[in-house]
Amino acid sequence: MSPARLAESGGRLAGLKGGARAVDPTPPEPLSRPIVTDQERNDGLVPNRPTIMRVGEPVNPELRRTLEALGCRWMEVADPADASRLLDSDDLGEVLVMVSGAPALRACFEGLTSNGGNTFTDDPVTGLPGREQFLARLEQGLVHAGRRRHPVACLCIDYDDFAALTEGWSAGEISEFTAAVSERLKGCLRGRDVVCRLPQEAQAIRLGSVTPHSFGVVLEIEREHDASVVGRRMLDALSEPYMRGDQEIRPNFCIGIAIHPEDAITAHELCEAAESAAARAREEGGRTLHYFSASMNSRAFQKVSMEKALEKALADQQFEVFYQPKVQIADERIVGMEALVRWRHPEMGLVSPAQFIPVAEETGLIVDIGRWVLEQSCRDTVQWQKDGFDPIVMAVNLSPRQFRDPKLLEDVLATLEATGLDPQYLELELTESMLMENAEEAVKMLRKLKDRGIHISIDDFGTGYSSLSYLKRFPIDALKIDRSFINEVNTNPDDASIATSIILMGRSLRLKVIAEGVETRNQLSFLRVMQCDQVQGYLFSPPVPEPKARELLVSLGAGGTSQKVA
Repeated sequence: MSPARLAESGGRLAGLKGGARAVDPTPPEPLSRPIVTDQERNDGLVPNRPTIMRVGEPVNPELRRTLEALGCRWMEVADPADASRLLDSDDLGEVLVMVSGAPALRACFEGLTSNGGNTFTDDPVTGLPGREQFLARLEQGLVHAGRRRHPVACLCIDYDDFAALTEGWSAGEISEFTAAVSERLKGCLRGRDVVCRLPQEAQAIRLGSVTPHSFGVVLEIEREHDASVVGRRMLDALSEPYMRGDQEIRPNFCIGIAIHPEDAITAHELCEAAESAAARAREEGGRTLHYFSASMNSRAFQKVSMEKALEKALADQQFEVFYQPKVQIADERIVGMEALVRWRHPEMGLVSPAQFIPVAEETGLIVDIGRWVLEQSCRDTVQWQKDGFDPIVMAVNLSPRQFRDPKLLEDVLATLEATGLDPQYLELELTESMLMENAEEAVKMLRKLKDRGIHISIDDFGTGYSSLSYLKRFPIDALKIDRSFINEVNTNPDDASIATSIILMGRSLRLKVIAEGVETRNQLSFLRVMQCDQVQGYLFSPPVPEPKARELLVSLGAGGTSQKVA
């Protein structure tokens, strides 16, 4: 008997509810051909008026019109899970399922006969989707991410030694423990991520690559190394102790990561690559994360090493605060300082902020580092005042993660109280993009800070939104012209126009304007003519440690004898 055929190039007839089997794709045929042959109808393979369910991508409109003209009912369903629920109902009668292109989607329907029309069996212990549904969701993720040109990560989470861990446990205890693990995994994921139990049957555990208890996760990511951030978060959550009666259990987990399209093209291949990586991670020992790609492993290792080194740097007080003066153009006296963190490694010496700040931001360590910088710079400012220097404003940068931290206001106020610094001498610097990420929440936070007497400035102004309308929304005190517009302000008419516009914009809103990256007298002269308020840059001083900052306070005013730069 020949299989029923659909007149669409590359189309697949995946199954007939109530007794069907998957059908290989066939070359396109004329649309006038009946959807089924007379022989097939006589054999009872299809009903007289079948319902056609299209799962996946929408069908060619011409094909749909033709099928409907032939007396077929038509349904289009994007999500295999929704299709599964519809197939479980008795409202549709007999249904022909047509799956678009993707092999994993087709595989979801190949077991219709064997399990009564539903291949999407949830794991009875965790309630999570099974392997085939996971592959279907992974395939969907690949299609969606391909349109956005973003990578997709497939993670396989496995135990270091499940047999040894659960030796002597009852089946009920194992089930309870597995359910607890799944809940912790779900707590680490975003709404669009997918988690499942990977091997549902013994044949899924190929070549010992994974145990019968592994989990799978699909992540749509912006950058390849984002997968390791989520992976480490999972390892931390999963490694917290579990209770078995009065006994505390501390299991070790390992995670394998495969990236599309670098490691594999299809969902099936990507899942196998993640399982292979998990097997290698298990060989390396507990709490290990391993990429399928050797190059990604190297980058991940460097990032993990940097993270551990940063944690040690915080504990061992390896960070220092350097200060760069802000000079008032009118009399060339210091009126403020900007606090900048530096890392003095015991072996490598000073580590460039460009090397460690991105890792600190990504891992969340920037919150603790930023909190320390804020406290240390406030203490130094208070000490300078006690030592007889005129009060100056201390500017401290906030990172994006710090600004999103719900404890930001609490931390700032606690620091001011602990150090005794008057809020009028503290200025917090933020970038335009940080404010615009969630403008309404940003306005609320800035107003709370302003109500306490704290100054707010916009750093790197001119590189982002830079509009008068958005500036009027935020309660800010100052704009800092980005150094990229100052470098050639004397020779590039465009840079000169931008710098002038920002100064005029600031004056119209009664905002203080500070120019960054001033290195020459010619640049200073231009800014003086344009009535810019303050400058900051190597013309007066690079960022320096606290003892040298004290010397600058003497040489450039703020309590000492003014000595202008030649």
